[in-house]
Amino acid sequence: MKWNSLGIGAVALLGAASLSAQTADDFSEWEKEIAHSFAEMDANRDGVLDREEVGQNPPLETHFSMADMDKDGHISVEEFAAFEILVESIEAAEREPSI
Repeated sequence: MKWNSLGIGAVALLGAASLSAQTADDFSEWEKEIAHSFAEMDANRDGVLDREEVGQNPPLETHFSMADMDKDGHISVEEFAAFEILVESIEAAEREPSI
């Protein structure tokens, strides 16, 4: 399945950096967008997303269990970033012509 193989790659891309350990000044534009999107969904401002908070993001809502990599019932900003990389990768692959 595309989701599983791409998920491994997404996690590997994030393995060297922890978004939550950086200050806002250190973030790239993409990281700022991720942090902003995450903050908008985190209605109770507890630093994690639960199933109720992800309703604004249909792919995340549908694949919550996959995005919750540590299976704690919440999605951290790191898990959210990995999921967004996965979605972007799938969308890019779908735009590419088949060989």
